[in-house]
Amino acid sequence: DDMDAEEKAWYYEEMQKQLRSDHIQCAKDGVGRLLATGKLPALHQDVHARHQQREALQGQADVAAAKLDAAETMYGGLEQQNAKLLEKKQRCAKICRATYKEVE
Repeated sequence: DDMDAEEKAWYYEEMQKQLRSDHIQCAKDGVGRLLATGKLPALHQDVHARHQQREALQGQADVAAAKLDAAETMYGGLEQQNAKLLEKKQRCAKICRATYKEVE
């Protein structure tokens, strides 16, 4: 390569400026076409409808997450109750065995 680092940096910056300029021009042309064809209001309505749909789905997701949290809490409580019942059952079995031994 015959270019030094400074020249490469300058060309890189010039390329970036041109790309930004092309992008801006492309966006302006697109908006101009939308305005000329009268499609902008319909596009705005579509965007608004999708936004409302997204909000509704987010609300449903929040409700589902809350229900999941409640279910997990209840499951944790049931696990504790089950552990306590198992412990009581084991104690009762131990008492029964001891009682049977005394009766024999």
